[in-house]
Amino acid sequence: MRLRPFLRKLKSDISGWGRILLGVGAVSLVAAAAGYGSFAHALPRVVDHPYFKLKTVRVACDTDSATAESLAARAGLYAGTSLWNVDAERATAELESADWVRSARVSRRFPDRVSVNVKRRVAVAATMSDSGPYLIDGSGVVYREEGALRYPDLPYITGWNELGSRSAQITTLYNALGVLAALSDEGVRVSELHIDHDRNFWLYPDSWTVAVKLGDAAESKLQAKTLRMTLERLPEAPGVVEEIDLSFPDRAILRTAKGGRDRVLSMLASREAETRARGLNDRG
Repeated sequence: MRLRPFLRKLKSDISGWGRILLGVGAVSLVAAAAGYGSFAHALPRVVDHPYFKLKTVRVACDTDSATAESLAARAGLYAGTSLWNVDAERATAELESADWVRSARVSRRFPDRVSVNVKRRVAVAATMSDSGPYLIDGSGVVYREEGALRYPDLPYITGWNELGSRSAQITTLYNALGVLAALSDEGVRVSELHIDHDRNFWLYPDSWTVAVKLGDAAESKLQAKTLRMTLERLPEAPGVVEEIDLSFPDRAILRTAKGGRDRVLSMLASREAETRARGLNDRG
């Protein structure tokens, strides 16, 4: 251990350490008291010795939006600080106070090194405010990473922060995240999930120019499955189907552009016939 040579070297500079006799049997109370007093007198000289001055801070972080220097500064880690004066718990708390930090860990490595490990939150959606975009993780935490603002390729949740009470906003946001998770499980990519003032959920798929009205958020898994099956059967005719209404539990209602009803029915019948023909061929 590197501490032992240091103590041997320090012994010639520090006087009056006293002797604390630790034996299997009795311990001399007088010697212990004298030893403690001598140690308390010498302690500042040990703490401030150059041997324990912080020289290296090793920072590991799973994002490049925050520099190692900024993270070390947030944790209060500066070169020349005695390692004895580094409060690892407080430094960890300072790092975790940043909204974008999911977890942090600060560890002292005697005699002169500190390691820092920071993990960021993983965004599953984004939202807009007057000051620009914010990210949202799976637990509903709204945050912004350090550094330059980014516009990630994520589904945007809008309208939730315009509802009346804070409680209503939080509940709606959690429901929206549940809807997005159900759609992701069904392989449906989403461009935007909007909540209007009547708290209706409107979904805009990533690759379709169609609005989807959702029903009760508690039925998000069933609605996601219904939407996936509906999109698979819809004809690839942009602008023909303008809206899909999933607010009824057992059906999907299509609203088409003017003159598009017959076209949609014809395409659906044609696709159904192709599916049946393939089934007959497979059995043959």
